[in-house]
Amino acid sequence: MIETFASIVRKKRKELNLNVKEFITRLDESVSRAYVTKLELHDEIPSKELTKKIALVLEIDENQLLELAKEGKRKQFEKVLSKRY
Repeated sequence: MIETFASIVRKKRKELNLNVKEFITRLDESVSRAYVTKLELHDEIPSKELTKKIALVLEIDENQLLELAKEGKRKQFEKVLSKRY
């Protein structure tokens, strides 16, 4: 299975035994449970700043997570382009 931003975030959160509420609290962000669901299940890609915070909270290499985020954004863009053209 190819690891995506969503799959890594979900997997690491579960490995650290963090429920969604604890995850949000550790992020110290005003993100909703719905947004975390989008991150983990629907490949929503957050801002660079939030991606860095997620990496810190989940003890993931920041550069690795940023690269996965960029790849996710690229795939989203390609999907939009293919629908339009």
